[in-house]
Amino acid sequence: MTNSFSSKASRPYRVHTIVWRGIEIEVRHMRGWVSGMDHIEVHSQDREPLPITETGYKSLFIPSADSDITSAPADHVLAWLEHAANSDEWKSTAAERAQLSLF
Repeated sequence: MTNSFSSKASRPYRVHTIVWRGIEIEVRHMRGWVSGMDHIEVHSQDREPLPITETGYKSLFIPSADSDITSAPADHVLAWLEHAANSDEWKSTAAERAQLSLF
């Protein structure tokens, strides 16, 4: 019996570093994580919240056939961040974080 975890662990992720609005972000992409699906992980520096995740970490599975995403995962993540940053919720969060707090 083959241990599927170890076989996945032996396949390397392609790692891209991007900077979005001053936040360093690591985008990791593994093609063929499972049959027909790729895996993308997003990690922000110091787990800084992002409009796509409050914790600074996001895991995403996408069809391997989606060549627009799998050929340029970092570009996809940047577009995703920009789109999500237009939400009222993120705008409010960003404004609160920009305010100085005495408490």
